[in-house]
Amino acid sequence: MSKVLWQRLRSQLATIVVAQLLQSLMLAGLIMLMFNRMVTVHVRRIASHLEGVRPGNLGTHLRLERARPEPGRIGPVGLGSQPAAEQSG
Repeated sequence: MSKVLWQRLRSQLATIVVAQLLQSLMLAGLIMLMFNRMVTVHVRRIASHLEGVRPGNLGTHLRLERARPEPGRIGPVGLGSQPAAEQSG
């Protein structure tokens, strides 16, 4: 009887460990994907721009392709679409 309980316990433990491992890997993958889309793409674009900077073209501006916030949507803190004077009062 005790042997059967231990066997079931080990089986359930293995199932839980595998499920948690898969869940953790999927979450890590999602975080990496989000970081890549939000940060790495822009860093690469900045690096590419800086490779081409020469004394003769210092006036060339870098434009990052960002998604425009939808009207009525609240953006990140400090990066809202309203000027600072309107935000404070």
